[in-house]
Amino acid sequence: MSQGCSSVPCFLDYCEKMQGEHDLVPGDYVKYLVWEKVPGEPLTEEFFWSLDPLVREDIRAKFHVAFEEMLRCGVKPQESRISKIIYDQSTDNVRISGFRRGWPIRDKLEWSDTRYIAYMLA
Repeated sequence: MSQGCSSVPCFLDYCEKMQGEHDLVPGDYVKYLVWEKVPGEPLTEEFFWSLDPLVREDIRAKFHVAFEEMLRCGVKPQESRISKIIYDQSTDNVRISGFRRGWPIRDKLEWSDTRYIAYMLA
């Protein structure tokens, strides 16, 4: 949010609390993160590959732009899955989610077309 990145959902808030005796790890801490619900649905392989080739190419191009914007903001998701791409069919907008295991980028990371393979877009 501080970088003004429009390619990812906005982080809204978080809560940290100690787990009770009936929780998964009693006496340990748990964190809850709240993200903006963006319009659209997570992509699936079945849906993506059922689309017209020109629509698939448009999604790839928008994913490329979104991913590069995210990299410029200094963060990337740890897990590469097609379900991390949120596609709004009504606007053709593409966003990237899934920062459960996201990490700050320490080294210069650049776009590579192999990202299409990692996200099942090729």
